[in-house]
Amino acid sequence: LVAAHKMLAPPPTPIVKPGCLTRFQYLHTHHDRLMLHKTLGILALISYFYRFWNIVRTGNAGFAADDPWTIAAVVLHSFLAISALIFKVPITRNKAQPMIFKESQLHAIIFSLRSLTVMTCLYLGPRFVPFRGIFILMAHYSADWATQLYKQGTMMRDMPFPPEWSEGFRHQANLFYAYSQILAVVGCFLVDFDGPFLVLFPIQIAALLMTLVRKSIISAKGWHVFYGLSLSLAYIYSLTCLDQYRLAQVIGIGTTCAFLRFRLRVNKYLLWVPLCLYTMLECDVEGNQCLSSLTSHFDLKHDALSLHRFVVGGWGYGDSGNGTMEQ
Repeated sequence: LVAAHKMLAPPPTPIVKPGCLTRFQYLHTHHDRLMLHKTLGILALISYFYRFWNIVRTGNAGFAADDPWTIAAVVLHSFLAISALIFKVPITRNKAQPMIFKESQLHAIIFSLRSLTVMTCLYLGPRFVPFRGIFILMAHYSADWATQLYKQGTMMRDMPFPPEWSEGFRHQANLFYAYSQILAVVGCFLVDFDGPFLVLFPIQIAALLMTLVRKSIISAKGWHVFYGLSLSLAYIYSLTCLDQYRLAQVIGIGTTCAFLRFRLRVNKYLLWVPLCLYTMLECDVEGNQCLSSLTSHFDLKHDALSLHRFVVGGWGYGDSGNGTMEQ
């Protein structure tokens, strides 16, 4: 029976397809005659390698608000994301292989720009940091719009899997992907430069992996293996480089949001809008003065005194002494 089961079971799928090296030439297409997208892609891979090496050496990627190379990296990865529009991709999803299609292309661009606008807010300084939540919400609204136009099932749950993977393993993989997506959003809200940058990497690498599948360089199994590894980098960074307070905050809020979203089916905007407001308040408490700058043109002390006089005088108690509220 064991031998019969082995004969009936599908053979293991290779991660990298045989003869893949001879197919790299097919990555050059007439859509990118000037090799703009490829050049940006190579530079982006160098950028990722350099930043990850910095994390290994120093515990952070080396981004800073006063560093011109930070905004240069943001511009590079932004142009890479937007330049993907030069490629004509099918609207209909390939149900047999994880290949790029119109909805996935737009999602990759939108969520790449989500991370990059957050990094831009961080680069511009404390007064802009709390507003990153607004750009995150705008990105999710834009992704919903793209889904309405080109919906092809559920983006990740309907991703093709290798035939030898059991239903149970596929379910566990989908849970990992879903939880990682929730933590990615929370990381963009709460973690400084390294958070959105580590979120950006799986988004942009997933599009490259879909192209490699399309050119028969890697298999569907290879896509899931490499994509899973790219997601794992953020977990490794969080456990080794984040301070305990921020790590507990990300895991606590992320797990709560995942439970509310997947178990109780709470609308995602009922999760992200309060988190957006929370980050604005947190930034103000930490000294970034976002809310203070928004209300600086109001004389809050004078308004409070006027309200007190109105309430007390209106109820007939009158003022005492010089009519000022006791400090």
